Amino acid sequence: MSSATSRVVSAVARYQIIEQDLRSRLAHSEWPVGTRLPSRRELARQYGVELMTLQRAISTLINDGLIGADGNRATIVLASGNIGGAAEDLSSNSVPIVRSGSRVGIMFVGSDLHEWNFIIRSAIERRVSALGGSTVYRHSKDAADGARELLNADCDVLIADSIHTTIDVDAVLGAVARRAPVVFVTTADMKRPLRSVYYDSFDVGYQAGEYLIERGVQSALYVATCSWDWARDRALGIQAAFAVAGLGSASLRVAKPGDDTKPGKHEFVGYHVAVNGLTAGKPDAIIGCNDEAALGARTAALECGMVAGQDYSLIGFDDIPDAAKFDLTTFRPPLEQMGLEAARLAEAALSGDRTSQKISLHSHLIERSSALRATPRGESKIGIVQEYQPKGIPE
Repeated sequence: MSSATSRVVSAVARYQIIEQDLRSRLAHSEWPVGTRLPSRRELARQYGVELMTLQRAISTLINDGLIGADGNRATIVLASGNIGGAAEDLSSNSVPIVRSGSRVGIMFVGSDLHEWNFIIRSAIERRVSALGGSTVYRHSKDAADGARELLNADCDVLIADSIHTTIDVDAVLGAVARRAPVVFVTTADMKRPLRSVYYDSFDVGYQAGEYLIERGVQSALYVATCSWDWARDRALGIQAAFAVAGLGSASLRVAKPGDDTKPGKHEFVGYHVAVNGLTAGKPDAIIGCNDEAALGARTAALECGMVAGQDYSLIGFDDIPDAAKFDLTTFRPPLEQMGLEAARLAEAALSGDRTSQKISLHSHLIERSSALRATPRGESKIGIVQEYQPKGIPE
């Protein structure tokens, strides 16, 4: 064998080894769904290979739907590492898509795609493909136009993803005109008898309230950086949990941007809102309406001599990459599960089930060192992902 041939065989074997190792690291949640991979140059340096060898390993993971890519750069983790070589668990009640070749249309309505949309779409596509169907994807700024495009592509069922935007439900239903069932993926309960999967902000707020109460929190400052529904509903959920625990309304103070607060990113606004909110006293906990708001509040608290995880508990929502960087306890939305449930509702619709269903999934607690414990207990759980089991939301 020539030296040139030897080098080729070595490179092929090496890329396969790297691919399997990356797959294993994904399966063990070294990079959880929704987080970004290191750059390809950094991964090549870690494995001690040329960039081209690393590219070959990465391309297989992209093709399998494990990670999303933006040009020549790997971006976010879309799924755990059980895909490609290992069958995905489709649950005991899963059946193949009813008609061979059934087509599921997926549309995103809005101007700017978010990482969350990629994760949801990837989960839908994997499940539909695994069950014998195919998918068609459209991105449209107009809800009715998007629905009509999917119908013209002979889709048997539509899934409308508006997880990071708003959607005109009536426009979608009007365009479809009962020619195909529709499943909606949204950020709130639409208060209508439709097939939908939604990320319930009140629910995750309630989870956060219970979590803090278990740590002995008696007073909290909620830092709201906007007046959007999801920020309001998270505050209402926390307030409800506090009320059930017997804590009075004064136990939760809500700080909002004042008229003199300059508009800006959540972290910037969160800092200024927290500065004003802390003038009324130092609470046991600070809760950001999202992770950026929490990190902005963290800076404001430091200026007051308060260290997160030592002097108070700090938590946020959404588990953005910087949350891990700053050891922020947060709640990760169940995006992959939402995609899978949307696909399941589409399957049910294809089988003739006309039942309207609303599915809301609990978020996952990601406990890091920014949240104080109520009492010292055994081994530290800092940095460990835990499944949080809410005790129940009052009717």
